[in-house]
Amino acid sequence: MNGKPIMIELVGPPGAGKTTFATIISQSNPQISIAPIPYFRDPKYLPFFVYNTLRLLPTILRIQPGSDAHWLTRREVALMVLLSGWAGELDREFYRTGKTLILDEGPVCFLARLHAFGSTAIKGPAARRWWHRMFREWSRKIDCIIRLDLPDEVLVNRIRGRDMPQEVKEMSDEAAFQYLQRIRQAQEYLLAALAEEARGPAVFQYDPRRASPDRVRTQVAAALGL
Repeated sequence: MNGKPIMIELVGPPGAGKTTFATIISQSNPQISIAPIPYFRDPKYLPFFVYNTLRLLPTILRIQPGSDAHWLTRREVALMVLLSGWAGELDREFYRTGKTLILDEGPVCFLARLHAFGSTAIKGPAARRWWHRMFREWSRKIDCIIRLDLPDEVLVNRIRGRDMPQEVKEMSDEAAFQYLQRIRQAQEYLLAALAEEARGPAVFQYDPRRASPDRVRTQVAAALGL
């Protein structure tokens, strides 16, 4: 199959409706598919994480600080490995299906988590080269970003009503609002960093309560020249 893979990422704080929005768009257009995310606890992705961990090992060892600082956490290492090897998996998924891929949680979301809540090791100077590589690679890979957001009160009520684990559930309203603000700020930083690269993604912002999936598809298709 010829052609460049076309990839769209949905970005926004927890509770903004990214998964629901991606499902609606993919179900209404057979040429759009939700991209699978390699999960480190899923046995079928064990070869992916073993291979990419070995590839990334020199970087991980370089980032690990001295004994007087916090080391990379297991979750940080898992996210670094995912982000460093996922682009190749997405290319293979595109060439297997021939479909435009939509990510209901993608590199911007994962990098924003590391930036907002990561240890001093992942945000220290030793990790700077890895961050710059991620900005460069993902700015070329992601063609379009759709931002979804809602008022904090709506987001918190949505999260608390979900039947799934989410740390915001157990927070006070004030702590939850601060958490959501940190996520937004980190995502803003990531979007600005991607925009500074030679080829940054097109960015659209919608209120998921009012945005029609048909309208979103039309605007995105026009921006990408589809």
